[in-house]
Amino acid sequence: MPDISQNDFLGLREIDLFGLLYDYKKIISTGISEPFLKNLKNTFGRYGLKYDVLDESFDYQGRGKIYLIAKKKRYLERTKKAYKSRQFDLVGKYLGYPECCVRFYYKKFLKAPSSSDNLLRNIYHNSNNFSWRLNNILNFEGRIKGRNTPKEFTSFVQKTSSISLISHSPCSYNCKESLKIANLNQRYLFFHNRAHLNDYAILKKPILYLDDFHFIIFEGNSGEDFIRYRKLLVYLGLEQSKDYFLKGDSLKIDNNSALIFKDEREVAKKSYDKKILILPFDRLIGSYAKEKITLSFLA
Repeated sequence: MPDISQNDFLGLREIDLFGLLYDYKKIISTGISEPFLKNLKNTFGRYGLKYDVLDESFDYQGRGKIYLIAKKKRYLERTKKAYKSRQFDLVGKYLGYPECCVRFYYKKFLKAPSSSDNLLRNIYHNSNNFSWRLNNILNFEGRIKGRNTPKEFTSFVQKTSSISLISHSPCSYNCKESLKIANLNQRYLFFHNRAHLNDYAILKKPILYLDDFHFIIFEGNSGEDFIRYRKLLVYLGLEQSKDYFLKGDSLKIDNNSALIFKDEREVAKKSYDKKILILPFDRLIGSYAKEKITLSFLA
């Protein structure tokens, strides 16, 4: 593979681009912003890529026009037919997503969408371990699905990069097939000098999660029902809760409530209308479960 110019594909997600150019994806489905459109069309020709366009009526995420990009015309025709027949399970397959993840996504989200946290909570409950390479908390593609989003969400996305090593929603956070894709994406990002270790450090942090629009990423470490932390790294939709957590250095969850401690003394309590999840991307559950790590002062 010749060197891929940093500037040639501005406007496309590089993990999808590498999958296409290195042949572990046959097609890309993406929206393209108008400022990038002319240059990208020229780029497609130089790299031998074909493209086709679908209007917004075929996009279940409601993004407007989407572009299908592939090396071979027959892949475009096959995928366009699947879009037109609303066979989004086939679309996922053609996009190179693992079959187990396509089935899971189609069953849990496309066929029965409900609240904004429905999909991720199902992934959580389907997981035995939590690989940071499959952390999709900052990758909203495929989860937002054209919903009305809070005002702060738009500004949050503008300020926060969509950092992820996969472009699909995994069926679990220990899905072996998804990990293969994440490892390939990571390899080519580093090979082409598109990433440094610190760029993805945010994926290796524990998360307090309520739904797609309400979560906090902490600098710290987690146990089954607690997080010890040094600071708040990223927060969305919980600005009014921020001061509660800033009072402490650890928290323990109890269904819908977070008990907040400072120097082993409870200093605050914050309750919500949803059960709180801790997404422990800072650790592998199995290796810690044997040690039965707890907040010692609550043991």
